[in-house]
Amino acid sequence: MKFGVREICDVVFKAKSTVKIGSKTFVAGQPVLYIDTAKTSTMEGAATTVYANGGKGNTRLIAWDCF
Repeated sequence: MKFGVREICDVVFKAKSTVKIGSKTFVAGQPVLYIDTAKTSTMEGAATTVYANGGKGNTRLIAWDCF
């Protein structure tokens, strides 16, 4: 098996209610954290050549033959 990494999505965490984090207060619905480079890692096997393609301008990250 080979190891591959791929982009999954942009992630935004929003406050469900008014919350204070450190010295900053966030109201309900206000974005608290942005993650714009979330990636996932998987172990995959197949009977053909498998490519892990990057997203948002990334090229192919890795390719392997599975038997």
